[in-house]
Amino acid sequence: MSKLSNVVIKDKNTVYIAKDAILGKNVIIYPNNVIDKGCQIADNVTLFSGNIISNSSIGKGCKLQSSIIENSTLEDCCLIAPFCNIYKSSLHQNIIIQSFTTIKNSSVASNTKIGKFVTINNTIIKEPTYIGNRVTIVADKKEKVIIEKQNIIKENSIIKK
Repeated sequence: MSKLSNVVIKDKNTVYIAKDAILGKNVIIYPNNVIDKGCQIADNVTLFSGNIISNSSIGKGCKLQSSIIENSTLEDCCLIAPFCNIYKSSLHQNIIIQSFTTIKNSSVASNTKIGKFVTINNTIIKEPTYIGNRVTIVADKKEKVIIEKQNIIKENSIIKK
């Protein structure tokens, strides 16, 4: 990866890219994006308007819009809808996250689908899981919720440890 090899920036006046950021090939960056220090953006990533990415790694083919990604890793082909917040988390391949979702201090298995208005905190999802809209999964700081098998978590559910 190189700094700006084959990178398309739609409006250079509204995009900030930190000097130490690394961007892959065929990256498309729409207006109003911030790629702050410590970021690695892989090949074929699309950053639609309004993202703030800090100290994070974004895998090949990911698409993000109007979200905040901080101290996190998104593996290849993740789709992040608007108004999501991902902090200190690891998202594995092929994850789809719908709008208004917050994920903090968590690990999410490949092929997981997450609905709108979901909160996931201190959680390890080990197998592909479908999480419906308006779900809350939380544990206190000393423990983790662990979802070990493939699951469907229906909308409006609360899982607490």
